[in-house]
Amino acid sequence: MPNFKNGFTLIEVLVSITIVGIIFGIVINSAASIQRSSRDAQREADLKLIQSALQQFYADHQYFPKDSLLATVGNGLNSVDSTKRYMEKIPGDPLTSNPYCYQSKVSFSSSTACTLDADRCHYYALWANLENSTASTTTVCGRSYNKVVNPL
Repeated sequence: MPNFKNGFTLIEVLVSITIVGIIFGIVINSAASIQRSSRDAQREADLKLIQSALQQFYADHQYFPKDSLLATVGNGLNSVDSTKRYMEKIPGDPLTSNPYCYQSKVSFSSSTACTLDADRCHYYALWANLENSTASTTTVCGRSYNKVVNPL
């Protein structure tokens, strides 16, 4: 009568564990990539939303608001006399909740930041940091950013 042994050999178990580990690693890496892409899409949408509110503000006042009006996440963007609300709530970065960097300037070629509404800011730069970007980074507002949006 032949002697049959039930079960798997040690090599079969190790090969199976290795294959499962490789598949698990690929799935985790893909999920992380999808999350990064999703956050980048949210950042792009946030920038467009803020840009739209800034353009509406400019259409009514003929200048862009000073930096301090968009420096705090959660605050809204109101008209100078607070009769019109351009943005209910200013969004922050989906990963860190930090505000996007907004810099109002007197003009495109000027490095002078607007400190008062009287400066009549006619240019701005709105910065974000995309995770899936190979663009070069610029340090502004105390952080590194690789995506900039300017007036339309």
